[in-house]
Amino acid sequence: AGAFLVDAGTFTASVAALDLSRPPTIVDASHVRHAKPAPDLLLAGSTQLGIPPGDVWYVGDARWDMLAAVDAGMVAVAVRTGATEADDLRDAGAVLVVATLEELHGLLRDAGLIP
Repeated sequence: AGAFLVDAGTFTASVAALDLSRPPTIVDASHVRHAKPAPDLLLAGSTQLGIPPGDVWYVGDARWDMLAAVDAGMVAVAVRTGATEADDLRDAGAVLVVATLEELHGLLRDAGLIP
């Protein structure tokens, strides 16, 4: 498992660039004791949002993401970034593997789940 640091100014600018109607709920590794593949981070996010884990679709791009989502009781959705093979993502628990976020967006739109 790995981690990276972003300075507060870069983080603030990145969130501001999203032009969201309200501030996002942010949960990071500083909020939990164990990193992925432990489900702690995902469960903390679910708790902060007030959404039961079973109602969450967790989207990630790594084997650790899929393992954490499954252990958290969430639906694991994988986006291929080239770092992990589709079969490895499925073996780790992904119920859906897509090539890009745009593909996922299209599937959700076509299913009438988003506008």
